[in-house]
Order: sequence, then C-alpha cells, then structure tokens
Amino acid sequence: MVERDSIFHKDLKVLFSFLVVLGIPWLLPTGAGATTRVGNSEIRLVYEMQQTFQANGTRSIEWVQWRNELRVEYHYEDLIDDHKLFGRYAMSLFPFIRQADFSFIYRGRIDPVYIVRDKYRKLYNENQTDHYLFPENDIREINLDVDFGDVFGHELSMRLGRQQIVWGESALFRSIDMANPLRIDQNGLVGEALKDFRTPIWAAKFRYDIGNVGTHFFNIGWEFFYTPRWRPGTNHLILEGGWDLQYHDPRLFREITSTTSPGVRSFVNSLQPFKKWGRVRNPWSIFRVGPNANREVPDYGCIGSPCDEKHRADFVYLIDGSRHQIRGTKWENSMVGTRLLGKAFDNFDFSINYLFKRADPGVFLKLDRLFDKTKPGTGAFRNDTLFGFGIPGRDLQTGLNRCLSGQNKQAAFLNGAEVYGYNSDANPNNDRSLTGCLPTGYWYPWTHIIGFTTTYNDFDYTGAVFRLEESWSTNEPRNFLFDAYGGKDTAHANGFHTEGNVKDRTECPAGGTFCPGARAFKFKGKTGSAVWRSMLGVDLLRTLTWLPGFLGKSPMFLTGQQFVTYQNDNRPTNLNAFTNAPRDRHQRWEQLYTVSGSGFFLNGKLEPLWAFAYSVNAKQPLWLLQTFWHGLYFQNLDLFTGMAIYMGSKNQVDGSSLNYYADRDTYWIRLQYYLL
Repeated sequence: MVERDSIFHKDLKVLFSFLVVLGIPWLLPTGAGATTRVGNSEIRLVYEMQQTFQANGTRSIEWVQWRNELRVEYHYEDLIDDHKLFGRYAMSLFPFIRQADFSFIYRGRIDPVYIVRDKYRKLYNENQTDHYLFPENDIREINLDVDFGDVFGHELSMRLGRQQIVWGESALFRSIDMANPLRIDQNGLVGEALKDFRTPIWAAKFRYDIGNVGTHFFNIGWEFFYTPRWRPGTNHLILEGGWDLQYHDPRLFREITSTTSPGVRSFVNSLQPFKKWGRVRNPWSIFRVGPNANREVPDYGCIGSPCDEKHRADFVYLIDGSRHQIRGTKWENSMVGTRLLGKAFDNFDFSINYLFKRADPGVFLKLDRLFDKTKPGTGAFRNDTLFGFGIPGRDLQTGLNRCLSGQNKQAAFLNGAEVYGYNSDANPNNDRSLTGCLPTGYWYPWTHIIGFTTTYNDFDYTGAVFRLEESWSTNEPRNFLFDAYGGKDTAHANGFHTEGNVKDRTECPAGGTFCPGARAFKFKGKTGSAVWRSMLGVDLLRTLTWLPGFLGKSPMFLTGQQFVTYQNDNRPTNLNAFTNAPRDRHQRWEQLYTVSGSGFFLNGKLEPLWAFAYSVNAKQPLWLLQTFWHGLYFQNLDLFTGMAIYMGSKNQVDGSSLNYYADRDTYWIRLQYYLL
C-alpha cells in the first residue's frame, strides 16, 4: 500500500515556495520546446516534475519518488569569430583559434519524498536525507567548442570541458560507449534516455577531418580524447549495508547486555520496524548486503558445519567511501581514446575504436588479516586478531571498536554480536562471542577496449538500416570462490594441486565453508577475464497503412537487436566480482534480445514507444511501455508516462542485471514545462 501517514516537515516550506514561484510563468505563452534567443545567446529553461511508483507484481505498490528538476541550457554562438573575441577584439594570445562557441547545462534536483514519507525519515540520518533530498545541484556540462581552421591541409576542431563522449551504435547496451559512467541512484536501468543519466567527465576531445581518401572512402575523420578524471560507475551506486547507505552499520544499533550470559554484549537493531528488505530498501539501490548468497553480498560467515543459522556469524561491511570512490585529477585516473570514422562506398558508415582505461572495480578481502596464512586450506584463524572468548581486554566490544576505528573501518566478522538476527534466533543464549576485522579492498585493473562499428543503409531493397558493433575488453575483474560451493574449481582457486588425494578436495576441512588456501592468500581471490561483446541490429522506418485511423497515416520506427557477451576466463563457479555473492554466476556465453517500436502521430504531438527484452540465460523478460504527449493543454507543457515490467525472477542471475529489479516494477508520470 502507499504510505499516507506523513508529518509536515519544516524543510517543505522552502520547496513549496520554490514550486509556487515556478508556477507563475505557467501563465505566460511560450513555444513548445522553444529557446529564447538574445543576440548570439540561446537559453532554454525547463522545469520537470516526476512521480514514480514501484510495485512487486500486484501485491504492493509504493510511492518512491517526487523528483523536481530545474534545467538551464545555454549556448553562446561565435564567442570567437574570425580570430576575434565577440567578433571585435583580436586574440593575440590565441591567434590559432578561428572560431569558438560556449555552452553549459545546469541541472538541479530535489526529491521531497525523503522528507514527506515517514518511512524514509525514520530510516535515514540527517546526512543521508540531505544526500537523497538534493541529489544534484551542479553544472552538468560546460564546453568550449573550438575550430582551429586549416591545420596541415585539413580542419581541426576541439571540445574542451565537462562532456559526454558517445561512441557506438547500440541502444540500451554499452560495448564501446564506455567513457562516461552511468548514474543509477535516481532511476533504474531502463525508462530514461542514457544521455540523462550518463555522468559527464572533464576531457579534451579533438577531431581532425581528413576528407575523402581514394574513390571509396568519404568524410574520413580522426578523433582523440584524453581525461585525467576517469570515474567508475560505483561512485554513485547504492549498495545498502556496504557503502553510500549503511543502514546495517553497528553504530546505528543499541548495545545491550545479555541477561542469560552476564558480561556478554549484544546489539539490537534500532531500525527493527523496517528491517524486512522490502521495507528498508532504497528504491534505487542495485543490491545489498544480505542473507541471499545467490544475488547479494553475504552478510554472514560460518563457524562450524553445516552452514545454517545455528552456525552463522554476522559479517558487517564497514567500508570507507574513499576506498571505492575515485576522485580528483590524477595520472592514475587517466583514460584515453581514439577512433577513425567515415563512410565507405555509398552505403556503409564505419568506425574503428580504441580505449585505454581502468575497468570498474572488483572487490577483494585481505584474508591474511584474519586467517592464518601459515595453514592454508584449513580455515584456521589468527588468534592474535580475534577478540572475545571472555578474555579480559579482548572482549567483543573492544574488538568491534577496533574494527570501527577511524583508520581501520574494516569489515567486521562478528560471532555473538546481534546485528542481522542470526545469533538471537538460533543461539538464544548468545554464548558465542568473538570478533575479527577483515579489511575489504577494491582493484581497478587497466584494460584495453578495441572495437569497430558499421551501419549499412539498404535503401535500394528493404529500406532498412543494419547495425553491427563488436568490442574486445582485455581485462575486467572477476573473483575466485573460496567456499564449498565451488567444487573442484575451489581447489584450483585455493592453490590445491593434484598430489595425493588433495585433488579430490571439494570442501573445506570438517565441512567448513571458508578456507582460503595458498593461492587465495597470494592473489586475494583476484583474477581477470577478457570480455567480447557483440551487437547486431536492424532499423526500419515505415508507414503501416493497414493500421486503422491515424496509426496508419504516420511513420513508425521499428528496431531489433541481438546482444552477445563472451567471457574468456569465466569458470562456472566464478563470483560476480562486484557483488561477491558466492552463487552469483555469470555464464561464459550470455545473450539478450530486444525489439521495439515507436511512432510519431497527430503531427508529432503523440510519441508512443513499446519495447520487449529477453535475457536468455536467466530467462528474464522485460516490457517497457511509455508515451510522450507534446503540448498537453498548454503549448509549452509535455507529458511523459511509462512503465517497466520485470517478469523474471530476482534469483535468476546473469549479466543483464535484470534480476536486481525483478521485484520492482516501475511506473512513472512526468510533466515537463518550458519556462523559456
């Protein structure tokens, strides 16, 4: 049900005043989607409001977003014209610049749902609330487009600034379009245009127009870009209980002393009313630290066998944001890319692409800080790092404080501390008390991405456009598996060899489930894989005259795509390097198919779109239905509605990531008003 109980918050006064001011210009006539031009300047001022709901099938529906956006788009033409600033002042310092334009886009967002709904106000502290209430207030893009004129017989141009670098031919699939990370902390993976949730980066991009080469190649150009400010997709990713949102942080828990075991401390979750995952989940978190090893970062470890609630211990990730957030302008944050593009013969467009960058991160554990590396494959702990056992000065609280200290902030392996409920449910006496700190780290390996794209315009026969995109990434993080789920590959990951009967070892000694071996201690579970990605698509623009009414009088755009991913070194037991979920297995071959159609009806006022996607390995179907209505009631008011229906299982995991949204069907309605 939609939560209706809310308390008027004083911060709403500012919001409502802001909305009232925005409402005044609604009475003024404005051309739909038009810009206002003053001299060489063009400016567009847009206000958007989006209401979003999420549902788990037909069982529940929840209001999750009230997004208000103010966007300013500004462009100044001929900032430099004919080597003169504003067309008047000679550019003695930069005589090589013939012409230049300046532009920027500002975007500010406020989402009052986090202060209106009691649920979110009780879940999040003040800093977290501010973070989600004001997710953006920044110059999103700012660029100087420079024309250097003739350089060695050909035209040279440059874009300098905070920008999006969009390469490739695929839609809803990123193979070569890897320069800008996606920001999905305010929306899901489908339903919004990629340009609206790519994160612009500071870069310098050059284009050298070579022109025609021989009799078969035309409009040949060479592009090159460099940035010292590469960013991973994890900078804004919400992993609950891991980073960005640590609602399971023991610092949020109230400490108590056990009545049945004097001197043994425990912790009670202060968020108990919202502990059920469906109620505590942030609407835009991709996954969480939790008990489901199929698709989540495990929140438990095991002491003894079998690995059930009786033998589980809490595993709490206490991760310093600086360990996974990449910031600053540094040489190690560099990314460079180049491509050659143009036309071949009369019908082919092509590009040859190369990127050198860091891959998105993999996670590893510094195992030798908790386990005894002199006894590989046994699961033996280091006694000097464990606290508890009732020994004075090494009690549970001391150990926990050590893990929580400012410089450590390490993952804590807690046995006896009541955080996730394992100990209180299956161990009512709470008599197992020990704490060990297990540092968690990230690695960003360098990778080369080599690819090409081509389109073939078959105007003479079918009228269709055929698209092809291929890429090869040389090194992306993957993790080995340490526990008994791995079978014989576990032995390989742990460094066990074929001498004697060790080759048959498929479980840890005594049935344990976490026994890092020599290889695991050396490489910390890190390994990499080359990844090949392929896209084949076809587009067709047709007027389907057999359709009734206005549907048969306007053109429709139909498109279909096949995506294939091949992981060169992906054992069936490989961890997903990012979730670290023991059973989150991405297959060696993965396929995803999409088909969609859109139209332009009623003189372009109505633009419906439907799309269907199907991920083969995990049997994950997806329906996307949305429509734009331009000039709704007012000439300068647009309406955008849509729904994304995820019809698969949340436990069927593959590289499409559709399973992470399988219990979050999303519905939205957006009003877009052009103030200027």
